[in-house]
Amino acid sequence: MATFTPDEFRAAMEKAPKRLFDEVTTRLTKRAREFVQRVFPRARLSGGEGLKNRTGALRRSFNVTSKGGDLNSWHMAEFTTSPYAKIHEHGGTIRPKSAKYLAIPLAAAKAKSGDLRGGPRSFTNTFFAKSKAGNLILFQNQGKGKKPLPLFVMKKQVTLKPRLGFFEEWTSNQKKRISDIAKGIDVALDGLGS
Repeated sequence: MATFTPDEFRAAMEKAPKRLFDEVTTRLTKRAREFVQRVFPRARLSGGEGLKNRTGALRRSFNVTSKGGDLNSWHMAEFTTSPYAKIHEHGGTIRPKSAKYLAIPLAAAKAKSGDLRGGPRSFTNTFFAKSKAGNLILFQNQGKGKKPLPLFVMKKQVTLKPRLGFFEEWTSNQKKRISDIAKGIDVALDGLGS
């Protein structure tokens, strides 16, 4: 514990808000950036019931910003620019906006990378037929004697389960953020005598 003369104490108290602000904001901003990176490698992004990382656009859409120059005006935000992050986080039903059906791509409509080779209208020699399960499927005719290639399953709506887990992860890290604040305060107070 540092000992102060009255003048040193006054000088330390003048430095305290800035030192405290710097320590706490640096630690919380670092924790927030780590958090954004940690959400995506979770099992929910590995496919199956989770969200498959095909293009990386959703991952890249998340970011952290911090603004303000003192403890009274500072705020930090973790945000996404993705229009579809909300449906992956909370779940919900997706319906077509300007067509009768949603076109759900099957393997033949995708490249090896997982990217679409095109939309339903970009394929030639196509026709619709119902599967044994009763699903409407867009097929591509492969020529005489060859089996038609299933490209898209047509659905009037699709219901997604919550699968991103952003808020769940944020809540589970509350204790770490509080610990970071406490460490920042300790470092700031310990450094007042220097």
